[in-house]
Amino acid sequence: MRASIVEGGGLGGLVRTVSVDTESDELRSRVESADFFALPSLLGDAAAPDEPTYAITVDAHTVTVSERALPAELRALIDWIRSAPGRAERIEPA
Repeated sequence: MRASIVEGGGLGGLVRTVSVDTESDELRSRVESADFFALPSLLGDAAAPDEPTYAITVDAHTVTVSERALPAELRALIDWIRSAPGRAERIEPA
């Protein structure tokens, strides 16, 4: 299972990308807990200026969500991906 997060917005003007390719049961469990594949591609309203937004992709499904609309289950998925063993990470200007 391949998962990635592209985080943009916020005051820094940077884009952070974190990705992992693993068959981890923990990743699968968090994806299922969030009912990720049933979520729409845009969750909540558009982000306010300088509000962080996340484009979360698991396999071929992407969900974009602002910080204020982020459900706890997606936060847990983001946190796991950010700390997963073997993850790749890069930070670039927006």
